[in-house]
Amino acid sequence: MASIQFDESMADALKIDLGTCIGEVNAQLDKMGNEVGNIKEWWQGGSEDGFIDNFNKTKRDIQTVLNKCADEYKQLVEKIKTIKKEAEITIRNQLRA
Repeated sequence: MASIQFDESMADALKIDLGTCIGEVNAQLDKMGNEVGNIKEWWQGGSEDGFIDNFNKTKRDIQTVLNKCADEYKQLVEKIKTIKKEAEITIRNQLRA
């Protein structure tokens, strides 16, 4: 039977890392947005606006999904921490009985 180990400080670090990674992805999306915005220098005729609008919508969709995923994983980590604490309390109480 495998033992279960859980490190709360590592779990908290994971939540921070997830936020940092999302921030990095958002920074890259912003950089891409700047590049896409620059197409007006060499693309004219009207369809470039549709291209830019499409990119901006896709960017918002990606950010929404990433933020949702990060929030869900942060909540899962918190649930696991709570369950672990409750289990430890239960075990301690049973050992005292």
